[in-house]
Amino acid sequence: MIDFTAWMPETPLIISNGIIPVALMIIGILIFYRVVRKTMTTVNNEAVQALFIFILVSFIILTVTGIWFRGAEMRLVFHV
Repeated sequence: MIDFTAWMPETPLIISNGIIPVALMIIGILIFYRVVRKTMTTVNNEAVQALFIFILVSFIILTVTGIWFRGAEMRLVFHV
């Protein structure tokens, strides 16, 4: 995990723990949208559907990981 507060100790927490991570996520989403539009020569509706599926699958993977693969003290473990 990137610790923005350690990199920028003098900035307010709303910026280092709020605005910067959200901006990075939005930039990543926009890059994905542009790549889908350019490489697959899709129309806007298809690109938006691909973006929706990308966000939905990410949400599902993070939810499953957070529910079933967390051990003691929230450490990531693999349960067999």
